[in-house]
Amino acid sequence: MTTLFGTLYAIGNVFGGHGIGNIAARAAEGLWRDRAVARVVCLDSRQTMIHDDVIHHVPFPRDAWRRIVPDKAYYLAKNARFDMGVERVWREYRNDIRTMHVWNSQATNAAVRAKASGAKVVVDRASSHILTQTLILREAYKREGIRYEPTWRRVIDRCLRDYETADLVTVPSPFAYRSFLDHGYPPDRLTLNPFGFDVRPDTPQATQDDRATFRVLFAGQVGVRKGVFDLLRAWDRAALPNARLTLVGGVEKAAADKLAPWRDRSDIEFPGFRNDVPALMAASHAFCFPTLEEGSALVTYEAMAHGLPMVTTVESGTVAQGDRSAILVRAGDIDAVAAALTRLYEDPDLATRLGAAARARVAEYPWADYGARVAKAHRALLGEASMDEVVAIDPDVLIDPMAEAGA
Repeated sequence: MTTLFGTLYAIGNVFGGHGIGNIAARAAEGLWRDRAVARVVCLDSRQTMIHDDVIHHVPFPRDAWRRIVPDKAYYLAKNARFDMGVERVWREYRNDIRTMHVWNSQATNAAVRAKASGAKVVVDRASSHILTQTLILREAYKREGIRYEPTWRRVIDRCLRDYETADLVTVPSPFAYRSFLDHGYPPDRLTLNPFGFDVRPDTPQATQDDRATFRVLFAGQVGVRKGVFDLLRAWDRAALPNARLTLVGGVEKAAADKLAPWRDRSDIEFPGFRNDVPALMAASHAFCFPTLEEGSALVTYEAMAHGLPMVTTVESGTVAQGDRSAILVRAGDIDAVAAALTRLYEDPDLATRLGAAARARVAEYPWADYGARVAKAHRALLGEASMDEVVAIDPDVLIDPMAEAGA
């Protein structure tokens, strides 16, 4: 394959793995189809369409470090080591590289050096602005009375330096986009690119059959950020007869003790990590994800693909449309969550309509389109595509949908 313009794509995770590793692979594949990939730098990789000979691994003893250091120290050390690895690859192949794509705080120094040498820099931010995120989490932990270790200043500084360095910051949702505008970030250096999901004909679909027990599913870290305590309180307020709530995912250590009042109840299940989440989604009647802060939670795309009627927050960054393909609520609004669950419980027809609309809606966001938009952004930075189109934004995105609804 002949490279038309060279991009160094850097992701300090398992390229092609889960979560952001999967997102990174879909982005880089878009660049690859556009004959733009010069090098990929990652900690490790899984098989993708990108040839192994352009993928560089930065050795880091992940398992050993996770056992001996706290999470924040681990991520700071990992990113510092990865940053050096990215810079080393860039120096070796700098003559082939015209753009660099990095994830926020993972390759800060490498991006600065590439920018100083004339390369264009794209920074991927998969959450809200770091200052918005930090404030939301600090207040949330305070409300719950759980000790919170704030984001380290060094991490915040790396994030902010990335924003300053970037020729373009890419975010995946209107909520994340607005958070950057709130902090005065120039809109001509900001692009909105939602994630994706490939809905297949054999993707199992949830139905509203067999409602002898109304089954509600949550999937994610069972802790503060994902709104689990709001969900549990809403569940208690709704008090739905013959209903069961299943919370799939690892329990946040700091929040474990406070979950005690909901443990050992017949209507609530904490099964921990499960490898059969798609099957659980297909067997559920509703999905509830009242998260407090995200970029655009991949689990919401997955639930939609399974045709699950969903209750989630604007802050989840979902591509679902309120009252058309999901019920949207404001983060922290326990009464609204309880009312939404009650609506789905009492109205199977509504649940069916929302589920079908959700599946149709997420089918509009295939991963290939996400990758194509990434490639177009890189071309625009080099004057080979329209930057006006890349940074263009629907005016409706600037409106908080809950404020517009009077919520």
